[in-house]
This record gives sequence, C-alpha cells and structure tokens, in this order.
Amino acid sequence: EFGREWHRAGHRTRKQNVFDDFVACARLLIESNYTSPAKLAIRGGSNGGLLMGALLTQQPDLVRAVVSHVGIYDMLRVERDPNGAFNVTEFGTVLDPAQFKALYDYSPLHRVTNGVRYPAVLMLTGENDGRVNPAHSRKMAARLQAATASGRPVLLRTSGTTGHGQGTALGERIQELADVYAFLFDQLEVDYSLVDRGPLVGAVQPGAAVVKAKLAHENLVARLVWSRHADLRWRSASPRVVSRATNYNLVEFALEGLQPDTRYHYALEVEGRLERRHQGSFRTFPRPGPASFKFAFASCARTGSTSDVFDVIRQNDPLFFLHMGDFHYLDIRTNSRARFRAAYDSVLASPQQAALYRHVPLVYVWDDHDFGGNNANRRSPTHEAARLAYEEYVPHYPLVFDREGPICQSFVVGRVKFILTDLRSQRDSVTNKDDAGKTILGEAQKAWFKKELIEANGRYPLIVWMSSVPWIGQDGTNVYRNVRTNEFGYIHHTNLVGRTNSEAGRSGRRGFDLDSGSRTNEIAGSRTNSTTASRGRSAPPRSDQDHWSVFSTERREIADFIKSNHIQGVCIIHGDSHMLAADDGSHSDYATGGGAPIPVMCGGPLDQEPSLKGGPYSQGVYRVSRGEGGFGLMEIEDQGDHIRVRYSGRNNRNEEKVSLRFGVPAAGSPKTRK
Repeated sequence: EFGREWHRAGHRTRKQNVFDDFVACARLLIESNYTSPAKLAIRGGSNGGLLMGALLTQQPDLVRAVVSHVGIYDMLRVERDPNGAFNVTEFGTVLDPAQFKALYDYSPLHRVTNGVRYPAVLMLTGENDGRVNPAHSRKMAARLQAATASGRPVLLRTSGTTGHGQGTALGERIQELADVYAFLFDQLEVDYSLVDRGPLVGAVQPGAAVVKAKLAHENLVARLVWSRHADLRWRSASPRVVSRATNYNLVEFALEGLQPDTRYHYALEVEGRLERRHQGSFRTFPRPGPASFKFAFASCARTGSTSDVFDVIRQNDPLFFLHMGDFHYLDIRTNSRARFRAAYDSVLASPQQAALYRHVPLVYVWDDHDFGGNNANRRSPTHEAARLAYEEYVPHYPLVFDREGPICQSFVVGRVKFILTDLRSQRDSVTNKDDAGKTILGEAQKAWFKKELIEANGRYPLIVWMSSVPWIGQDGTNVYRNVRTNEFGYIHHTNLVGRTNSEAGRSGRRGFDLDSGSRTNEIAGSRTNSTTASRGRSAPPRSDQDHWSVFSTERREIADFIKSNHIQGVCIIHGDSHMLAADDGSHSDYATGGGAPIPVMCGGPLDQEPSLKGGPYSQGVYRVSRGEGGFGLMEIEDQGDHIRVRYSGRNNRNEEKVSLRFGVPAAGSPKTRK
C-alpha cells in the first residue's frame, strides 16, 4: 500500500517490525482509554494468522481473545509444505543463517512456553487448504493446550468442506461467523442489549427526575424500574412505553414521588428483560433550605471522547455535572435533525461519557460547535434541528421559550439558584457595532434573565449564572499574548515577563484561598475595589473574539442592573476557553463607576487543545497540556448564616491546579422553606 521500501521494512529478517507495529496499535487503544486488555480481541487470517500467533506468544497479557484463520505457525517448516516455496520471498529461508535466526526468533510454535497464561484462542482451518497446511493449526492448538496456565480455552475448528477461504459457500461462512462471534462474546463477556444509547438522567429535583434512553429498534416495550438498593430489590416501576421510529426509538421516563436527598438506582426493563449492564444511579436534590453539596462543570470535549477525565468527574461523586457546551465538535451547519441525532449517538457511544451521564445527572446547554459551528450566532440555520434533537435526547429543566427561542432554564438546589443562559441562538454577529442594540442574550432572554435575578435576590443567598463564554476581558487585547505555544501549566498575568517554560512547569502554588489570605471577599455585603483596565474599546472587533468583551455595552447593562437592584451573591461559571481559571471579582466589575464585582470561574477543557481567552484572573490560569483534561469542582457549604464556596480547577488526574474560596451572608434569608 505504501510502496516497495515500506514492504521491505516488514519482510524476511525485518518481519518483527510487523508484529511490533500491531502491538503498538493495541497499546494505543488501551492507553487512549478506548478499551483494556480484558476487553480486547484480535483477529487475522493466513499471513495475518502468523501475526496472531506472534502476538499471543510475544505479548500474552495484551489481549483477552485471539481468533486466527488458516494461519502459519511453524516458520521452520513452512517452506517444505507443497505451497511453501512461494513464501520464501516474503519470510525467508532456513537455508540462510541470518534468515533462519529471524524465523526461529518469532516462529509462534517455537515461542510457546509452558506455564504462561495465554489468552483464549480459536483457530480455524479447512481440510482442503492447499495454500497453508492444516497441520500448522493442529500443531499450534495442541501445543497451546498443553502449555497454557490461564484456564482459558484453546479451540480448533476444522471444516471438512472448505480450504483457504476462497469459494466457501454462504452457509458455511455464516456458520463460521456464528462460531467466531459466539467465542468472542463469551470471552469478552459481551452482554447483548436492547438499549442502544443511554440511559442518562437529568432534570433532578428533590422529589423527581427524568431518565431518557434510545432503544435498539422500534416497537420495543420498555419501562424503568428504580430502588434505593443497588440490587434493585423492593423496586418501583414506571408505566410501559413503546419505542417508535418516528421518535428515533427514544423513550422517556419521568420519576415522581421520590424522597429528597436520597440515592436511587435504576435500570430499563426491555421486553421483560432487565438491562443490568446499563444500570445507573443518582441522588435527588435536598429539600429547599440550607444544604451542602458539590457539583462539577466543564465544557469542550472531542466528539465521542473517551478521555479519563469523565471517569475522574464521576469518581468525585458530584450531585450533578453541568456541561457548558461543545458537547461535540462536529460543527453542523445544516438544518438536519438526523445529523444532530447522529452527533448525540457519537457522544453517548463513549463508554466513559455514557457511564458519567448514567450515574451523575446531566445539566447541559449548548455552545457554538454543538449548535451551529465555530462562532455560531442567531444567523445559523441549525436552530430548529439542534433544538429538536436537544429536546429528544437531553433530560432538561423546563424550557422558558418555544422552539424558536433559546434553551435557557433554571433550577434550585438548597438555597442556591442556578440560571443557565443560551449565548448562541440569539446572539448578534461579533462584528456589529458595540452599542445598545447589539446583544448576546437576545431581548426576550435578557428580560427573562433579569426577572430571574430579581426573583432570586434575597430568596437565594447564592446565584450561580452559567454564562458559557468568558465574562472577563477587553476587546482588542490579550493579557496572555506573551505565553508561548509550548508553555503549559500555571500562569499568572503578573509574572508573564521573563517567565520560562521550566518556571511555568514548576509553579508550585495553584492560586490562593481568600478565606485564609490577607483579605476576605464577601461578595454580597461590601464593595471590593476593581483593578480592571480601561473598558474603552481599543480596536475594531475581530470575528474570532468569542467572549463578552465584544458585547461590552450589554455586559455593562447587566452589571449596572445587578448594581442598581442590589442583587447579592452572584457568581459566574463559564467554559469555551480551554483553561482553568478563577477571579475573585478584582477584574470582573463592569458596572458604571464600579460596584458589581463578581467571582468568575472557568472549567475546561474536557479534552480539547489548550487556549487562553479573556482575563486577567486574580487566581491565575492553568493551561492544560496535550492529553490533559480539566473541569471545575464547586463545593457549597451552607452554614446557616453563611454559604461558603470553594472552587477547585482540576485536571484528569484529579490534581487541583487553580482554586478560589469566597462566602456570602445568608442569615435572615426569607423563604428558606417552601
């Protein structure tokens, strides 16, 4: 395929290169978290059968099962077979000392060692094979059966009616495939399931939750069962539903009458069969009133990512995971519902993401790449299709607007109000003149947002606004412009000049805790000084400026609204920029004359390439390296008279890289009980 030199690099005395390349492919799958040795099988035939024999004898712990068709295993005698002379040009000859040594070094039959734990093996041969002597398979199977210490089967399937494969009758091919897949399913412990995607849980409240799933095909009868016990004893069950092709075989179950602050386990029952392999769990929200909890948030994942960052998020056991957009990076630019459905299928095919969304409630609002392409805005033609697919797949909180509007929503946990805004479907072009007519929220959503703030003020001491894109920044400037492309790790804007790559990697302190520092940061009671640079526009807006700085008039309007209405306890979480970062309010006050400092925290990227946007941030930023994922973990401690908040920006090894602590007074907050 790649020319004569490429071929010569893998034949005769260089044949080991072929085996090493194949081993490297297997290791890449394992190291990339797509699979593990216990779930990996290999299959090959003829010359590929030799490859199977070489791998299982050289790397017996790398795979769980091997299927080898009409393979060559005795490399010292193959040239003496009737058809063997034709293989000398490829493998070499035992008559040449150097070639003999190479053949002997990798010959599978001669590399079998007693007492080794070999994987399960299925060898297939045909009695009438004129190209590879069936004796190779018989000898190799017998030798492995005598030597292996794993207890796994070594099987030989011999067909009396076939040869090397060409001309095999359809019925015989079907029987052979049935045996091959029965063997693989057994050894890999594959459990056939009628659940195609999901289930995933969301829209959780103190007494309710929603579970959605996609079934394998239409006209399947399903119901959801749930229990407080992991073995699903003493379980409750939903009414039965039937999957319909018109609804893409998606089914939805609304659970009601649940107990607050309680762990529930659930599974789908499809056609009377309990799908335990897809069993999930979640915790209901606490009752309204003082309650402590933690949640995770992040954005920006490769399509169908299998990064271990999703496992780490799940292991932290957050009450919910708030995905702030770029669920996928397919950049769909056509109003195709089928393409958006396929995008959800691609993401939910990831075992790591499927496990997270099955066990941790998902809260999700799109950003640009998963709405209408890079830097998408209200002109994107995808809104209808994106909205329809979102409503089908995602268990969400009640949406405020109809299908032509944004997917903004809100919910409450304890005494914390969460407000989620859609900053894509209503936004104007970034190149528009930055005046009162330019909007990122849209007028209707902005009016709703202000109403939510007014209603939450005084009732909920802490208001968490999910803004999705960076709040802090100035149009036409980049405080991180001196960061080199090969510089990763913790970076503070005050130390950019003269910093080296080694200093970036050695930076020991990942932010500081305001509760124990030289000053406190009470965001509700007192005004903190703003050190933000001039907010005037220094350059025309660029089309790649994807944050609030090019909507500065509207940003100032929102800050002035918060200030003039004395709205207390607001903090912002965002994604989009591929970094971990936090600001205590020092650089986030955009109210006229100051007076509205807001703590800002960034979480991400889940596994995308690093990028730095906006800023500066008082706690610094952490620029992830390649292969390093990131997320935010926020712990809410309700002490009655105060709510303490701790933000921890973490990587895929669960190491804290950036931190911020702040508090809000909560004494005397009205309506702490409904």
